[in-house]
Amino acid sequence: MPIQDQMPRQEDDLLTRVAFLEKQLATVTGVAATAASIKQTIVTPLSAHNESNGFSLSTTPAELVRVTFTVPTGFTRALVFAAGGCSARNSNTGIDVRLEGYSDVNGGSATTPLQQSVIAQDWGAIFPATTTVISGLTAGSTFFCRIVGYVSVTSFAADATNRSTIDAYALFLS
Repeated sequence: MPIQDQMPRQEDDLLTRVAFLEKQLATVTGVAATAASIKQTIVTPLSAHNESNGFSLSTTPAELVRVTFTVPTGFTRALVFAAGGCSARNSNTGIDVRLEGYSDVNGGSATTPLQQSVIAQDWGAIFPATTTVISGLTAGSTFFCRIVGYVSVTSFAADATNRSTIDAYALFLS
């Protein structure tokens, strides 16, 4: 079909075609803007693992293990999940002691301390976990997740079998 036959024959036809093309252009522009917006809100996941061994435990809460995350460029929030464990030997003779501990992010939003009674000369374990959302982050800044442990009544001596681990996941959001 010759190009002349595709051209509008009247002014109203021309205006109808221009309106149609403007609508198509607006749709394409809208899709491009949506794609750019989606690109900006793409999430970036990171994970970390750490462990420690051979520590002692006192009646004062102490950090046993931690992981640290660095905020990537373009993100201001993070959904954080941290889980870990602490297993330790009650080195006392004749004294049952409660092993206690919790996990937290940046020293705040701690979980309710978990407890397990440990009979003398036996091992106990706790497995704390926490989930939180951190806001107001800036590129290059850091935050940490940790496991904190302690005991009631009297300390556990350092033992090669005492072990704490942490696995943490951060889903960074813009």
